[in-house]
Amino acid sequence: MFKIKNLTPHDINIKVGENFLTIEPESIIPRCSQETVDIGFLPNGIKLTSTKFGEVQNLPPQVEGTFLIVSRLVKSALPERKDLLVPECLIRNEQNHIIGCESLSTDMTENEILNKYIIW
Repeated sequence: MFKIKNLTPHDINIKVGENFLTIEPESIIPRCSQETVDIGFLPNGIKLTSTKFGEVQNLPPQVEGTFLIVSRLVKSALPERKDLLVPECLIRNEQNHIIGCESLSTDMTENEILNKYIIW
């Protein structure tokens, strides 16, 4: 058996068949540290900055049998963490607002998943 925890600040709605499975957020939200510096101004006065992202903060350790839904930035910062998932194939409404996703993206291979979590 496995668990999925949502470590984003909003509900994750995943399309399953004709319905949506909603995974509500936990109280933990991992983020990447960031440093922003001013680099100048455009001729019309708009300020330009540059942001560098660093270490992931507030991410629980990996636990066997538990997947964590996180932001794409957090997942990209930790490619070695096979437990991290991000919403993929986003579903939008008529106003182009995201209302859900068709899948969760993982860095695990099909064989890794089948060996751990046989889904038929």
